[in-house]
Amino acid sequence: MKAALIIVGALVVLGLIVGFVVFGWYTSTYDQIIKLNNACEQQGGNVDAVMQRRYDLIPNLVASVKGIFKQEQAVLIGVTEARAKVGQVRIDLKDAKVTPEQAQQYMQAQDNLGSALSRLLVVMEKYPEIKSDKQVAQLMDELAGTENRISVERTRYNEKVADYNNKIQSFFGSFVANRMNMKTRARFEMDAAAKTAPKVEL
Repeated sequence: MKAALIIVGALVVLGLIVGFVVFGWYTSTYDQIIKLNNACEQQGGNVDAVMQRRYDLIPNLVASVKGIFKQEQAVLIGVTEARAKVGQVRIDLKDAKVTPEQAQQYMQAQDNLGSALSRLLVVMEKYPEIKSDKQVAQLMDELAGTENRISVERTRYNEKVADYNNKIQSFFGSFVANRMNMKTRARFEMDAAAKTAPKVEL
């Protein structure tokens, strides 16, 4: 009888130890996933902010060059239409519920806007009177800086998303993530065409 009690007691103690270890592992993994998800949300907000800045600057640039840029209306229309498309498919990168399809549409629209804007800036090089305009020069500098910032923030966003996705897709991480209903996030995959600098015959 005494031996049976000792065995039961040992099993209870062992069960408690295992329970504490499992609980500690679960809460630690839960906390890590929350931190990684929050990092994605914060970085997503940074990407949104710089893209919104580009979105807001474009009408000022188009308005500034429209009068001088009479021979290149197709380029201006392309930029305006690409900007409008971004507005139509806009999403919140901080929202973990955004589907990969929605994210891909948004990313494609942003890449198209970047390509259209690049064509505009390259064509503008043909017009000395535009380049010498202080307001236009300032807008071009701001847009160039914004484009660089977008590239940096998108890279950082992809890094945060990769860390998060790796965690929730790992063997133990997926066990906790499924119970938290946490889904993988879409990365910013740049369209191949957007990587090619536009060529303009001068």
